[in-house]
Amino acid sequence: MTTQPAIPEMMTEIGKRARAASAELGYASAERKHAALIGAAHAVWARRAEIIAANAKDMEAARTKGISKAFLDRLELNDKRIDGIIEAVQTIAELPDPVGT
Repeated sequence: MTTQPAIPEMMTEIGKRARAASAELGYASAERKHAALIGAAHAVWARRAEIIAANAKDMEAARTKGISKAFLDRLELNDKRIDGIIEAVQTIAELPDPVGT
């Protein structure tokens, strides 16, 4: 049996990584930010099956806990919603860099 890190520890680590990435991107050139966003969109596209599979587990856990249908609807990811996420990230990538304005 493998042991998994506790959720609070895992979330703390994710938060630390996000803060570090945010600090780095805050000083990055517009070109680097654009490349990072396009890279993120590509990663979501490439890993959509993994994302949907993980989301199915989240959905099952939420159903088990009796989460409302409205919340379940917001939680569910499918191909159409993944495409929307990718499109939104690509759209943001094409916006002018607001830093310094």
